[in-house]
Amino acid sequence: MFKVFNKSSILLGTFLAFGITYGMGETTPMQSVPTGITCKVIDNTGKAHVLQNCNCDGRTYIDVKDGSLSYFVDLNTVRSIDVETFRANNVEVYLKTNANPNGKLVELSKDMTCYGLGSLGNAKFYIKSIKNLYILKP
Repeated sequence: MFKVFNKSSILLGTFLAFGITYGMGETTPMQSVPTGITCKVIDNTGKAHVLQNCNCDGRTYIDVKDGSLSYFVDLNTVRSIDVETFRANNVEVYLKTNANPNGKLVELSKDMTCYGLGSLGNAKFYIKSIKNLYILKP
C-alpha cells in the first residue's frame, strides 16, 4: 500500500504541476507593458485602431529579415509597416524607419504577435492580419 501511495502522490504532483503551469499560459492574455509607444493599426477590414504601449512578442523591437541577415529594429525608430506579400513562413513588408524614410522591402515572421492597449482593453493582433502599422510620434 505504501508503494501505491507513493506512485499516486507522484502522479498527482506531476499532474498538478503540469496543470497549473499549462493553465496559466493558456488563460492569461498578454498585458500591455508600459512602452510609451503609440501605434495606429489598420486591420484587414480597413478599420483603424489606435493602441497605447505597443509591443511585438512582448518586446519593443522587431526581428526583421533582409536577405540572409536578421536585424533588430527598435519600434521607436519605425515610421510604418505596410504588409505586401504573404510567404510560407514570413510576410513581406515595406518598412519605413527614421534611418530609411523611403522604406525597404523586408520580411517579418507571419506569426509575430503584437499587443497594445485600445479603447476596449488589451488588444492582440498578428502581423499577417493587418494592412498597415504606423508608429505615432508625440
